[in-house]
Amino acid sequence: MKRTTILTGSALAVAASFLAFQSADAQNIFWNNSSNQIWTTDYSGGTPTQIFDGSGLDGDIVGLAATSTHLYWTDKNDTATGGGIWRSDHNGGGAIQLVQNDGSFLSPQFLAVDPASNRIYFTDWTLGIFSANLTTGGDINNIGNPGLTTDATGRNTGIALVGPNQLISVAANSGDRNIYSTDIADGSHVTIGQYASTHHASYGLAFHGDGNTAFNTTLNNADLSATDLGTLDSDVVGTGIGTALGVAINPEQTHLYIVGRTDGNIYSYNLATEQLDLFLTGTGAHFGIAAIPEPGTYALLFGLGVGAMVLIRRRMKTA
Repeated sequence: MKRTTILTGSALAVAASFLAFQSADAQNIFWNNSSNQIWTTDYSGGTPTQIFDGSGLDGDIVGLAATSTHLYWTDKNDTATGGGIWRSDHNGGGAIQLVQNDGSFLSPQFLAVDPASNRIYFTDWTLGIFSANLTTGGDINNIGNPGLTTDATGRNTGIALVGPNQLISVAANSGDRNIYSTDIADGSHVTIGQYASTHHASYGLAFHGDGNTAFNTTLNNADLSATDLGTLDSDVVGTGIGTALGVAINPEQTHLYIVGRTDGNIYSYNLATEQLDLFLTGTGAHFGIAAIPEPGTYALLFGLGVGAMVLIRRRMKTA
């Protein structure tokens, strides 16, 4: 891994690559501003569009997550009766409070969604990691509090799914540079490594499955760290991200997108070239960010699926 800095002058460019035939109104990247509005743009960095105006929230949006069909976000209210998790279509339609606070959590932070198990996972600043039914929002469970390892407050923040039964997370505790692993089945957690940044206050976390690497932001150092979960080697791979917060990986596993709150910018990090670039300026990006597949990917996946079905049928006929 190599250390990179923000390019300046004419070198400022969109680093995200995109497939041919992408529609002009495609919605691929989502983020919230300080007014709790949610905005979106495509991977070409086109003109942002507002899709949610913040109506109905109890508190503030912190984390966003997305699937191929829906967008999800936390509503942080800091009380035992308010806040929760919201869901909408990619265009903001059908926005509802999916997970309503039943008194078990206080301050929902970041999200991880697992359609395969039909569960949604979220961190609570003080009380740990929770899960709920992805369809109904019910069956809310507390599955552990890794942040308590270093601080009685918890301060749980970034979260990412790394396998069918494993989550990783970070916390914003003083001096806490740990990456935690939580077993979803029994709620046990262990420290599996430390990220390279010399400062704590980590908020954003993303997992690059192809590289078995965790990427996290640190707010005060305004940087991005990459930690190999196999060797546990960690490096700072990007600097100059003013007040670095949310980070998301695109489903194609080619780029990260990072919120820099200081100037309301969004940055992109190319996982192949290890280059950090300014992606979109003046967006008002405030905390969370999410990404969904490019439109062309749906067609590609469909084609692969059809091809696989044809191959299976041929094998059955010759068996």
